[in-house]
Amino acid sequence: ISNDWSPAPTYTLKSGQSQGDVDVSPTLGNDTKCSQNDPGNENEVKEFCKTIHNALKYNEFEAVQLKLHPGTYNAHPDNLGAIKFKRINMGMKGATFSSSDVILNCNGKSCIDIDTNLKQFAPISLRRLTFTNASASGRDNGLQEDHKYTGAVIRLVGTHDPSFTGIKIVNCVFDTSIAKTGGALFADCSKHNFFLFFQDVLFKNNVAEG
Repeated sequence: ISNDWSPAPTYTLKSGQSQGDVDVSPTLGNDTKCSQNDPGNENEVKEFCKTIHNALKYNEFEAVQLKLHPGTYNAHPDNLGAIKFKRINMGMKGATFSSSDVILNCNGKSCIDIDTNLKQFAPISLRRLTFTNASASGRDNGLQEDHKYTGAVIRLVGTHDPSFTGIKIVNCVFDTSIAKTGGALFADCSKHNFFLFFQDVLFKNNVAEG
């Protein structure tokens, strides 16, 4: 169905890959090989992606969850910007039981920046991840984009998809982030009510300057 929330028809393929997990590893992954995966082939052995941004680029399907294997990820490359989700019901989770195994380094910039007016979607879940070194009080020198000064790690603004009810954030750490407003997280629900569910989440060394 193509509508205001889907810039092109959204295909929900009945395969383990498109309906479930996409494996990502900074040490075992290969983005070139990952780009050749066939999401519609249930019997294909899928190659791991190396980076979060390319894993999202090659798997723009509803309900995909990025399964991040241990290591440190660049969550905001200079030439690509913050993490953005292009389909509804997507999310990210660590592959192990410990949030300390998966580090998302925001490189002194924003980490997840969702503006639904730009046809982006909020994730429905974030699990077993550590976000660190985020800032929404400066300027992205790579893309020359003004930071929005709100929510260093996660910023959610705009009129969300009508079916969006909220985000579950479970067993995550938000460490050493700074923003003018909102500290680590800013969510504007003035145009669409939704919940933020936190379970076993640690906030430390985060600063809201405003």
